[in-house]
Amino acid sequence: MTKSMKKAAFFSPYLDTLGGGERYFFTALSWAYKQDAKIDLFWPEGKIIDQANKRFGFKLSLNRIKPSASAYALLTQGSFWERTGIFDGYDFVFFVSDGSIPFLHPKSLNLVHFQVPFTKVNKSFFWFIKKKRIDYFVYNSKFTQKIIQPQLNNSPSIVIYPPVDTASFHTNSVKKEKIILAVGRFDQTMQAKRQDILISTFKQISHQIPQWKLVLAGGTTNTKAWVDPLKKQASGYPIEFAVNPSWQTLKQLYLSASIFWHAAGFGIDPAKHPEKMEHFGITTVEALAAGCIPIVYNGGGLPEIIIHRQNGLLFPTKQQLANLTLSTVNKQTHFDLSYLIQSAQQFDQVNFYASLDSLYEKHQKQK
Repeated sequence: MTKSMKKAAFFSPYLDTLGGGERYFFTALSWAYKQDAKIDLFWPEGKIIDQANKRFGFKLSLNRIKPSASAYALLTQGSFWERTGIFDGYDFVFFVSDGSIPFLHPKSLNLVHFQVPFTKVNKSFFWFIKKKRIDYFVYNSKFTQKIIQPQLNNSPSIVIYPPVDTASFHTNSVKKEKIILAVGRFDQTMQAKRQDILISTFKQISHQIPQWKLVLAGGTTNTKAWVDPLKKQASGYPIEFAVNPSWQTLKQLYLSASIFWHAAGFGIDPAKHPEKMEHFGITTVEALAAGCIPIVYNGGGLPEIIIHRQNGLLFPTKQQLANLTLSTVNKQTHFDLSYLIQSAQQFDQVNFYASLDSLYEKHQKQK
């Protein structure tokens, strides 16, 4: 670092369900944490840190992270004038946008992150002043950037792919089992992971692969609303559920599974509802890093990760998902697992940190 970071601020409106977007957020926070900065987290409760540590394997402490319920309330419910000045006095600000643009202090390195490809960004009040105070609009994929960037009059932007700690999957002690794994939140908020399609497909082919099972893993805030209907649909078939698993449990599932399924975005018209597509697909990268063969939906940000028949398979229809899975199980489609693992390296957490290092160093030199 050109100059040490003393104080950083982080805000996201989406921390209720800890999924891929939240891993991105907390990895950015962990980068500032490693700089020994004091961190203000604009979120109502400190327990979110313990939850993130458990879910994602971080080692963050509240000793240097200060949650602020009052700042969170102002950012989500306050007027424009009430929000003015919240971000004064920071060296670094990381703001996850819900479609709105914040009013930031011009002296800090200000990154506004879009993890959702909104079709309409709110540019209503003091737009041009706000925009000039943002150093970079940060996107999680070229897919998200393509949707939003034209709305921002080509303001400075950068794609920083979501980070995966690929080294944590390196092991020779776990043998692959006859498991098809799918990882994604069960809550159907803005974007559904389409576990219903995966269950239906597995039921269709299960008699042809009698020794295989499907495991659905992910977080939820309401098991009764989101998981129980899927369990009912899966009843009578070798389909298991790992609800709100710890990071260690999830990693063990990745390492044991042979095939990875992902169907987010299935059945959605991306031109009408890009926000309902898979914006990137961090779990697909985790699957690659663990040596799983990905068979994922051909839409959203997923084709930025998977090159068809090189490091995985892309399916456009439910029948293709079934056919490609049977071909893989029957060894008619072959993959070099070491190549799959290698292909995940471009999304390594080290590269994510390096991108933030570069932006901060550039900002300090320009001051």
